[in-house]
Amino acid sequence: MIYRLANQFEQKHGVRPNLLYLSPQHLERLKSECPEVVDQNTLYHFFKIELVVGRDVIHPHVAWSSTALKRAV
Repeated sequence: MIYRLANQFEQKHGVRPNLLYLSPQHLERLKSECPEVVDQNTLYHFFKIELVVGRDVIHPHVAWSSTALKRAV
C-alpha cells in the first residue's frame, strides 16, 4: 500500500512524499501486516516517510512537506 501511494504521488508531482497519513486502525493493520514496523522511527527507516496518525483520516494518503514534522514539533 505505502509503495503504491508513494509511487503514484511521485509520478504525479515529481517528488517523493515524506508524510504518510493513517488512522489508528490503519496503523494497527500496518503493524499486523509488517511486524518490523513497530514505531515511527522504524517506519522512517524502512520507507523514509514520517507518520501522521489522526482519527479523522478516512483513507491512507501521502503528502510532501518542506518542513519535516520531527523538526517542526
